Amino acid sequence: MNPYHNPPHLYLDQTIYFISARTVEANPILVSEESKKLFLKCFKEKVEKHKYILYAWVILNNHYHIIVQTNSGNSLPKFMQALHGVTSRTLNLQDEKKGRQVWFNYWDRCLSNDEDFNAHCDYIHYNPVKHRLVQHPEDYPYSSYEIFLKRGYYEIGWGYAEPKNIEKLKE
Repeated sequence: MNPYHNPPHLYLDQTIYFISARTVEANPILVSEESKKLFLKCFKEKVEKHKYILYAWVILNNHYHIIVQTNSGNSLPKFMQALHGVTSRTLNLQDEKKGRQVWFNYWDRCLSNDEDFNAHCDYIHYNPVKHRLVQHPEDYPYSSYEIFLKRGYYEIGWGYAEPKNIEKLKE
């Protein structure tokens, strides 16, 4: 069995998680603006329903990254199942692709300290530049970057080069 298909999960209460998921075979299912908006709407509804705290997010053409805090660790699989279920049905309806498998799997990681949290936020907000969707993070509307910018966590010019603190995340 491919170990990347079923990654191990650690479910802890009151924990901040970095979560990534990609589409089956990295298909660009989320390319259109409509698809990204649809995913974001469903995602925010599930975050609210599960009473998670949403810290950071980015939606790309074939994957997404989020940072959320759970109340109960055991709720994470239910959250992911609900999110992937509703977004699969909605995207398939939109694209007229009944029964298409949208999501491959998800990976989660508990963030243990401020340095780890900040590095993952930077990774999320640099991702559209990394994938050459835009030249500057502020030009990409499908991430929480603008919120971070308005709150003073970033200044214009941040992310014009790869942040040094995300190097360790590539290991």
